[in-house]
This record gives sequence, structure tokens and C-alpha cells, in this order.
Amino acid sequence: MKLDKARKELFDEIIKQSFYIVLMASFLTSCRKQVPEKIIPLNSDYDNMVRNYLSFTVPTITVDELLNKKDYLLIDCRKPEEYETSTINGAINIPNKKIADNVLKKYSKETQIIVFCSIGYRSEKMAKALIKKGYKNTNNLYGSIFEWANRGLPLYHKTKLTDTIHTYNDKWSKWITNNQLTKIW
Repeated sequence: MKLDKARKELFDEIIKQSFYIVLMASFLTSCRKQVPEKIIPLNSDYDNMVRNYLSFTVPTITVDELLNKKDYLLIDCRKPEEYETSTINGAINIPNKKIADNVLKKYSKETQIIVFCSIGYRSEKMAKALIKKGYKNTNNLYGSIFEWANRGLPLYHKTKLTDTIHTYNDKWSKWITNNQLTKIW
């Protein structure tokens, strides 16, 4: 009789521990970054660095997808000096949430918004804030202007083409691999 009670207690303990293991595995899996499969890296080192910085908590759009889009508001959320050096044609500079509140008043909450910065880290935060404010159709541009520039796509200073890009600082300039560009910080 004692043996049956001991077996039952052991069995109950195994069941309980198994439940905890399954629960913990489920939790850990759900906490991993969900990187969109549509991202095809050109530079694996750059791609790995970007993936480490982003949390993927907002919808992400690739440069290729952006090139095929129409009717959207493009927001460059970098600092004014970065934006003034070069940007993607048609982008407006909204470097912080306070300015975003003022500028976006004239846009519908249904507006397709695409936000970018240097690599996507600051723009992911801005996109998250815009989504919280009700702009549900907001996306972060994966790899942002660095990805755009490395693909050889045009950069603009005001309305004219430029070959200069602001790399935020010296450390980040290594991620611009397009040798046709002049890097400043």
C-alpha cells in the first residue's frame, strides 16, 4: 500500500513538473522576436545588427515593399541635421512625438504611414507611439535609410539628388557599404 501511495505521489510530481516545463517553453517561445520572413538581407552583418536592435513590435515593411506602394505618408524621424543632409524623396521630418502630434492633426487616422530613421530603431519607437495614438496603418521601414542607401536608391537634399548621407556618428558609418556615398556625422 505504501508503494502505491509513493508511486502516485511520484506520478503527480512528474505531471506537475511536466506542466511547468511546457508552460515555460511556451512563454519563452512567445517572447522571441518575430522577424518577418519577407526580409531578405543583402548584408548579413548589417541584417544581424538591425535584428538585434529591433523588437518587431510594430508592422514592418521592406524597402522592396515601399518601392511598390502608392499613397502613403513617409516620415523621417531622424534629427533635423540628419534629415537636412539627405532623405528619401517625399519624406517629411518629424523628429519627435510632440512635433508628430502637431503635424499629423491634418491627416486621417486611416492614413498609410511609413516611418524610417537610420536603421529602424528610432522609427520603430515612433511607429509604436503613432499606433498608440490611433494611426493603425503605420509601418516601420526595415533597415531604414541605411538599407535604402546601400541598395543604391536615390537620396535627396531638399529637391535635388545628393550623394551624401548622415550616418549618425562615426561608429554607425561602417554600416553604409555603398562606396558611391559620402558619409558625414
